[in-house]
Amino acid sequence: MKIAALVAGRIVRRKCGAPEGFEIGRHYGDKAMSEILKAQLIAALGAPCVNDERAHLVFMGNDVYRRGAPPALVVRPANVADLQSAVRICAAAGIAMVPRGGGASYTDGYLYGPGKHVLFDTGGLDTIDIDLANATVTVGAGVTWANL
Repeated sequence: MKIAALVAGRIVRRKCGAPEGFEIGRHYGDKAMSEILKAQLIAALGAPCVNDERAHLVFMGNDVYRRGAPPALVVRPANVADLQSAVRICAAAGIAMVPRGGGASYTDGYLYGPGKHVLFDTGGLDTIDIDLANATVTVGAGVTWANL
């Protein structure tokens, strides 16, 4: 059985009901949805990993040469498990997700025109594993060239 939940001003059809924290058939404006999503992300990752300060959102919505629409939230997971949890929460809510590395893509790769998305700041995923025997380096998504 398909159930429709109105989330962020649009109908999201789900076979397993509404995303947690949402009620079937209720209209959620952008602010209400952001608050519910923020609460879920904070519960999963901790408050320091979730940011909705306006100045930070505007900054993170910029590329080197261009300005994009600011995200609704910025999430900075500290490890892969946190990243996976945050992706599950955002996917269940039907919200767009955009990854951002060091902020110097030159290609608008993390700019999302419509805005109201969750931007994943991968800067916390900065592990560097060097395997000298096999001459390989494995790096996290947030590793910069300078740190490598």
